[in-house]
Amino acid sequence: MSSGELTPAEFSHNMDALHRSVQSTLGLAQNLITWANAQMNSHRKINVEMIRVSDLIHEVYGQYRELAERKGIGFRYQADSSLIAMADKNQISFVLRNLVNNAIKYTSPTGVVSVTANLHEHDKVMISVADNGIGISSNTLERIRNLGVQQSAPGTLGEKGTGLGLSLCYEFIRQNNGHIEIESEVGLGSTFSVYLAKN
Repeated sequence: MSSGELTPAEFSHNMDALHRSVQSTLGLAQNLITWANAQMNSHRKINVEMIRVSDLIHEVYGQYRELAERKGIGFRYQADSSLIAMADKNQISFVLRNLVNNAIKYTSPTGVVSVTANLHEHDKVMISVADNGIGISSNTLERIRNLGVQQSAPGTLGEKGTGLGLSLCYEFIRQNNGHIEIESEVGLGSTFSVYLAKN
């Protein structure tokens, strides 16, 4: 093997790094486009429909399973197939994708990300995205809760972001008459729970 050739392990490592970079860039572009559309169509009437929550979660799982596997993260989901939420499907899909992407981003290899959906006691559908990643400081958590914004920080493998995704999540959930609750502790992980109207 010449000095300019890569070993199979080096090639695999470089391909994984390239894949993460491409996924990060695509995510940035998607959030910027969604943010721009939201600004231009701020008065657009949302399309409320009946959403089978388990189907939506399964779709998001399929989209992010490979990303989690490449990072060495366990990814699982559980949802009652009878749960139906009333909301704009495209907006809620965007919210779940962003929350799952962030959970993977801020969880170290060998960590776990899980998505669950249950009927909340106040007749709301609760969808939770939980991880055992790096967690969020109390100051940052307070800023997110009050403003729905977060200055983007690099992920556990250097993944980048714009900080727009979470802000859009808050806006979309507000438009669907729902709310988001966050529980987090530095070093132990975070849980983002979305509450939506039940059919």
